[in-house]
Amino acid sequence: VEKPFTKTIKWKNDKYEKDKETKKMKLVQPKGFYYYEKSEVEGETGKNVMIEAPFTFVWLTSAQSFTGFNKPQEKSVYSNEVLSEKETKELFPKNKGESIEEYTKRIRSYMTLTAKLDKETIAEGLYGEIKETVVGNGGKFCMPVYALLQTNEGTEIVRFLLSGASVQSWIPFFNSNKAKSYAISFDGTTIEKENGATTYECPVFKYVQATTELMKNADEAAQVVEDYFRYTLDNNKILE
Repeated sequence: VEKPFTKTIKWKNDKYEKDKETKKMKLVQPKGFYYYEKSEVEGETGKNVMIEAPFTFVWLTSAQSFTGFNKPQEKSVYSNEVLSEKETKELFPKNKGESIEEYTKRIRSYMTLTAKLDKETIAEGLYGEIKETVVGNGGKFCMPVYALLQTNEGTEIVRFLLSGASVQSWIPFFNSNKAKSYAISFDGTTIEKENGATTYECPVFKYVQATTELMKNADEAAQVVEDYFRYTLDNNKILE
């Protein structure tokens, strides 16, 4: 089993830097969805590449995890990915002869998050049990959304890591029934929000009609992602 997604995509707001010559702030990274592209030259760092809007994708599944950054220690916060209880039970039905207590314990093991600060484990348990500890260390909720992205060349499975502004837009927008019948698009539209003195932009998603071929491809892609989670959760592995 290999990781099914070709790209990990994140939402980034406008980024400004001071121009060395004019001493004025200039826009160096416009808001949008980006993925990291490694450099083919040894020793050189890669770059963030924007996915040009508009683009369309079909939702496959959503997971939950933690992400973030601890500023005092200058270390990243991250965790493994788990599915909801409903989806976990669909992947792992109760075995014949397995007691309720044994089954509950097994399902819990599949839903256990291990949150780390750099290489140090800071919390382990179900999301609600460890949320306070992780947030106290600079972490925040992250929703990995697996999707089939429509491109000029065809389609590819990608993983959106939604947190902060992007997950704020996604959660009230998302409807699982609609997502099984429609595609989802982002045309570049954003909505402005404020958090204290900070102003930021949130992406606006919308449902659009999808071709029969695209939805058929999405069904096949969803099976690939399902197999991936069945393997990683059952074997407690993280495939990078």
